[in-house]
Amino acid sequence: MSGRVYEFVVTGRLGPNLRSILTGLEIEDRPPHTRLTLQPCDQVTLLCAIATIAAGEAEIDTIRSWPAKSRLDDGSTPATSSTARSAQSEEMPPAERL
Repeated sequence: MSGRVYEFVVTGRLGPNLRSILTGLEIEDRPPHTRLTLQPCDQVTLLCAIATIAAGEAEIDTIRSWPAKSRLDDGSTPATSSTARSAQSEEMPPAERL
């Protein structure tokens, strides 16, 4: 396990076929974007998720990650809390961008 949670923000909505393939991700529509969250995983799972999203012709706007144990008292993640977003979430360093 990598010990990190990964979030992908893609442009637009994902169609039903792509959603059915991405069963391991939490998918949240936030027009005009869709947010996909991948819980702690190994590198193979992460790369497969990125390849599946790209193959579905979804444009990935942002990839972020944060330590898996970064849950706030209310159960939200740093990415869903505006005050915690800037303090606790981090963008992947350039070497980790895919």
